[in-house]
Amino acid sequence: MDSFFEAAQAFLWRCWTTLGVAGVSRPFVDLLVDPEGLLVLTGIALDDARLSAEVVDWSARCFGYVSVSRLKNIMRSLTPAERARVYELTAQVNAAAPARWPTGEVEATDVVRLSGKSRLPSLASPALAHLRYRALFGTTSRAEILLCLQRQRGARTAAEIAQITAYAKRIVARTLEELTQGGIVVATQNGNRLNYDGAFDWIFWARVIGACEATRAAKASVRRIELIRVLNELGQDESQILGDRQLADAFIKAAQHP
Repeated sequence: MDSFFEAAQAFLWRCWTTLGVAGVSRPFVDLLVDPEGLLVLTGIALDDARLSAEVVDWSARCFGYVSVSRLKNIMRSLTPAERARVYELTAQVNAAAPARWPTGEVEATDVVRLSGKSRLPSLASPALAHLRYRALFGTTSRAEILLCLQRQRGARTAAEIAQITAYAKRIVARTLEELTQGGIVVATQNGNRLNYDGAFDWIFWARVIGACEATRAAKASVRRIELIRVLNELGQDESQILGDRQLADAFIKAAQHP
């Protein structure tokens, strides 16, 4: 049994080192690290005071990359005892940073002294695709849905995508509808069901990133003008041009909801 727990702790260390926690473990390269899933697993299984302190340090620095909605959804499947253990960890994070993670009624008994050693690594690693997509599209259902469709090619229903991404079905359905209108996702009717698949091959991703950056402009009029300019560059003929006011407004609005 001791060897099992040692292996579990080693796995947790390696996952967190991949995300940027200071440690000597070799980061994963090809294993996709799920931030919310890792937080929950860490809260349940962690029995290492040093790693616990470093997890709080990383979370205090990088909590903006963690989806509170997704964290809550994953925690719904836990037992009360498991949930309480995770709350002990999230309470420590909330005490150290304005993360506003779910804590139930648990309060941090003492504030962890942050080491300041955590650093967000380069997001080019395949293991950090969750963080990379969130850097591009925000910490929302949009990032998780696009990552799901990119990694698991083949048409899926909204319910299936919701289960994979750990977002509510209604949120996923709304986001899929918007992504379909934008031409990034293709919807096909199969009986009484809609199946969704990614349409990534034609997209100039550098310009899509430019569109994402344009949404950060201060004034709505500036955001709209910049998006129309960037989105028009995506099309090669009239049938492919996406740069219109309706899409620009939808893009800006979509970036503001979970």
